[in-house]
Amino acid sequence: MNKFLSFNHFITPELIQILFFILVIADFISAIGAGFSVGGFWGFVICVAYLVLAVILSRVFCELLIVVFKINENLAALREDKGI
Repeated sequence: MNKFLSFNHFITPELIQILFFILVIADFISAIGAGFSVGGFWGFVICVAYLVLAVILSRVFCELLIVVFKINENLAALREDKGI
């Protein structure tokens, strides 16, 4: 609890995982909508292609956010080692 109140521990990486699952659900709904708007065989193809691309881009976005926080943690560890 002390880490939480003193802001030594970030809760954002855990929230990013939740954000990823929300994005995947939104991607799924959007892909279904895109598939139905075209209809037929090409609607199915667009639905699958959209879903795959959107999930990959959502994952990359979340990983980039996590990298920023990992860089911050590593810099904090370096500061502690150097005594700055």
